[in-house]
Parts: sequence; structure tokens; C-alpha cells
Amino acid sequence: MKKKLLSLMLAGSMLAAATSCSSSKSSTPPQPTTTEQGKTIVNIAYIDSNYESVGYLKKSLPSFNLNKKYQAEIDYYTFDIETESQTTACNRLSNDILSGKVPDLIAASPAVIQRLYKNGYVADLSEIMEEYGGIQKNDLLDNVAESITMDDGTIPGIFSRFELITSIVNANFTDIDSSSWTLDRAIKEYNSAENKMLFTYLMQPLSDDMDYFLKGAIMSCFDYKSNEFHPNNGMADALDFIADMNSYAEDYQFDYWYHLDNLITGKSLLNNVRLSGINSRYKQEAIMRFDGAPVSLIGYPTTDGGKPYAIIPSMYAIPTNAANKEGAWAFICCLLSMDEQKSNNLERNGGFPVIKSAVQPLLNESSVNLNSINNDSSGSYIMRADEDPNYEKPLMTDEKKQQLADYISNAELLPYKSEEAEEIICEEFQAVINGKLSSDKCIELLRDRLATFLAERK
Repeated sequence: MKKKLLSLMLAGSMLAAATSCSSSKSSTPPQPTTTEQGKTIVNIAYIDSNYESVGYLKKSLPSFNLNKKYQAEIDYYTFDIETESQTTACNRLSNDILSGKVPDLIAASPAVIQRLYKNGYVADLSEIMEEYGGIQKNDLLDNVAESITMDDGTIPGIFSRFELITSIVNANFTDIDSSSWTLDRAIKEYNSAENKMLFTYLMQPLSDDMDYFLKGAIMSCFDYKSNEFHPNNGMADALDFIADMNSYAEDYQFDYWYHLDNLITGKSLLNNVRLSGINSRYKQEAIMRFDGAPVSLIGYPTTDGGKPYAIIPSMYAIPTNAANKEGAWAFICCLLSMDEQKSNNLERNGGFPVIKSAVQPLLNESSVNLNSINNDSSGSYIMRADEDPNYEKPLMTDEKKQQLADYISNAELLPYKSEEAEEIICEEFQAVINGKLSSDKCIELLRDRLATFLAERK
């Protein structure tokens, strides 16, 4: 654990130092290289262990390279997450930068981009927008624009897609909505159930459901932009609640393969789903697998209402001393174009769009795309069509489409959340759930550990 945290901290620091050294070697502005056809090259440095994410970026190259002015090329700084750390990839990029090979665009985890920003080595994209035009801040979904803007108004980086992990509840058994889904409401709702049920379908300690439930409690205690931790009573309540539920779940007998029916029949309060766009995956995850039940997306309970947990695979930043800032921004604008946003969402199941103008067209297309899906497209999730010849597949109604549109537009996106801090927090949470630590002692330890951690990052 400590080794991983240290490697993540070193990764951004090494890149920052290398970028600084490269910038100080010469006062002559760097010049972009050109191809034989006279197009200026946009060098993209990609840092990630997720080869699937690399694929998403690579699929955008052909459409961008059709233009007559720029040619994008990717240098892959990938690492094997099983045997290497992110520092390995960052070391390679640092060595290249020190040798004079400075990328025009860096695609990396939000943690690396934030570290570079804090050391002053990436350009402010709000100034880039103003200088080169194209996509502007007001073209983005409001929650996307807010999430990437720092307190001083600067924009260190931008992302082109995101996914959401959320709780889903059957409206036949509860009137919970996201705005009222607080920790107090979660506990009250569970305790008032007429028949003892599972809180969620998968109850082993710190399963995915519980992990995100606890991260929901973290959201209301952590300022992700400033990396300040302010625990409240809600976090301790959440820990005690989950520890108590786990002790009950050990004696609860149910067939894992039919756990989806638990939500439909009222044997569990909620379920956990991962949404990756307005596409076939959404219909499978949120409609067909629950047999068209009137489900509501409610996020994870926090002190000020339920919020989903957002996954932002990578962000894009332009180094201050990049040779081809204009070309780098043109590539970002390509990723945010209508065609690319639609292709990424519909063809690649790559995540929700981030620009306002893409949402409604995708919803309109979903009327055809989602409702033409065969019943068997959801695999083992739903078998009723085989059992009942009169079975009618659930449809993506206008109401459900609008529910999804509202949900993605109002989701709280936290690209600069500290994954290292979350690991520290969840490590202590696990001790509480295993009965080795009281919730109050856990909060006390977290104050000390996070104070040290955050001091080291400054």
C-alpha cells in the first residue's frame, strides 16, 4: 500500500521536474516538426495501464488525421499494472522530455495532470480556448465545466468521456429519489422494511457495492480540489451501519445467480450498476436486467443527497512548453466533436458525452438503437423470453430517456479526487467492518494519516 502511494506521488513529481529542466535549457520557443506533406505533427504522450483506454484514443486518430493541417502520433507509455507502477511509465516520459522530446499533449490519469498543474507545467486551457477558438467552456455540460475548473478559474486539463457507477432502487418498494438519498435516509429505509432484506445484493466486506457506498460518505467529507479532509458524523454512522449489515448478511441465504430478482421482488433494497453511455449497455444494465421494473437511479447516500460515483479514465493537458499547442488543442476539439462523441458513445460503449449538444441527438437515436436490441442481448441477465412466448421486452421509454439525461447532467464529477487518499480511507474502513476497529478510532486515525499524506503532497 505505502509503496503504491509513494509511486503515485513520485510519478507526477518526476514529470514536473523533467518538464521544468527541458523548459530552462533554451529560451528559444520550440518549433513543431512537419511531415513530408507539410502537416505539423501533434505528439501525444499516453500514460496508462488500461489498454482499453488506449484503444479509445487510437480510434480517434483516423478522423483527426483527415484534416490538412495536423498529423497526430501517439507515444505509448503503458505499464503492466500487475508487475509495474505508474512511476515506470512516468520515468520513460521524463527521460524523453530531458532529452528534448517534449510532447504537445499529455493523456494521463487526473492525478498526474493535477500534479503537473500544481507545479506549473501545464498550460491553462481557458487561455488556449480563447486563443485558438473551437470548443468553449460553455459548450460543455455544466457539471463537466465545473469539475475541471479550479478555484482560481484556470483549467489544467479536460476529459472527453466519463462513466457512472450508481445504486438503483425499485420504485415499487420505496419512494427514494436522489435528492433525498442521505445516509440517515438509507439507514431509516433499511430499518423500516417490513421484511428483513439485504441492503444490497452483494454483502461481503468492501464488495463493489459497499466500496462505492463508503466512497459516497467520503464525498461529503473531502474537498477533492484542495485535498482537504473534514470528517463528519455521517461517516462514522455509515461505517457502523455497514458493519451491522455485514453481520446479518453472513446468515442470509440466496442464490447468487438470481440476485437480480432480489431487487424486483423486494428481497434487497437496491442494486449496483455501471453506466457507460446512452447506448445498448445502458439498456442492458438499467432496464432489461431488471425486466423493465420502475427503477430509479439514486447514486450513493451522502449528507446532501445521493450522487453517483464517476469514473474518468484519463484527462488531456497541454505542456506550457509544447511546440504545437494549436495542434494539441485541435486534437482535443476533435475528441469533443459531435461525430467523435457519438461514435465513442454508441459504437464503443465508451462513456457519456461531455458536450451539451451531443446529449439530445444521442437520446433521439436511442429510440431506435436501444429498442431494436434483441432480448438475448443481455446475455444471462434475462431469460424470461425463453420461458414465456408472450414475453415482451422492456422498452427505453421517453420517461426513462429523460431520467437518464437529467442524471448525467446533474452528476457530481470529481476528476481531481485523490485515489491515494481514498485507498488510505478504505484501508481503515476495512478494519472497522472486520470488527478490529471502532468507527470513532477509525476517524481519529484517518485525521492523522491524511494530515501526513496531504502535507507530503504540498
